[in-house]
Order: sequence, then C-alpha cells, then structure tokens
Amino acid sequence: HVRSRRQRQMCIRDRLNAQHRALFEAIMEGRAEDARALSNQHIDYVQEVLADVVQQEAREQRAQRRQGL
Repeated sequence: HVRSRRQRQMCIRDRLNAQHRALFEAIMEGRAEDARALSNQHIDYVQEVLADVVQQEAREQRAQRRQGL
C-alpha cells in the first residue's frame, strides 16, 4: 500500500502530536515511570523517522542521477 509523501507526513505529525500529548499528561499527573517510558518511545520513533527520511532522500537522489537530472 503506497501512500503519498503528504499522507506520510500527516501520519507522522499526528503520531508525534499524540506522543507529545501522552508525555505531557504523564508528566502533569506525576507518573514519572510512564513519562520515562513514553519519552524513550518518542525518541526511538523520531530516530526511526529521521533514518527513513535520510534513506528516502538518498533513493530520490539516485533516481534523479539515473534520469540525468
């Protein structure tokens, strides 16, 4: 199932916002262990997204070189 770049960006944005909201709520409610776990999950997700972005940019650059652009 192929999604457009815009759809992927919206999905990522929504997930990041949900993570931020959950982390904020855990902090405000004094749930330190939950906040710690949520922050670790968030950092892992951000690293995964950034790695995917770098990989996609490399693919696009290779495709452009092949096309002589």
